[in-house]
Amino acid sequence: YISTVPKARVAWDIARSLAFGPRARLVVVKSRTEDLATLGRWVAEGALRPIVDSVFPLEDVQSACARLATKHARGKVVLRM
Repeated sequence: YISTVPKARVAWDIARSLAFGPRARLVVVKSRTEDLATLGRWVAEGALRPIVDSVFPLEDVQSACARLATKHARGKVVLRM
C-alpha cells in the first residue's frame, strides 16, 4: 500500500505491520514536471490506462463525495469542469 497523502492512520498501519505481517511504509512523493510529462505520454500512447470509477459534473460534487464515502469506488472519482 502506497499513499501520497500522509494520514494519522499511517502510524498505526506501520506499527501493526511490524507485528503482524506485510510492512507498511510512508512514502512522500513530490511530483516533478518530467515525471508528469512521462505519465501523460504513456496515457496518450495507451501504455498506461487510468482507472476511472465514475465522472460527475462539478455542480454534483455532493454525489461525488457520497460515492467516495461508500468506499466502494474501484478507481478514481472525477469531477468534470
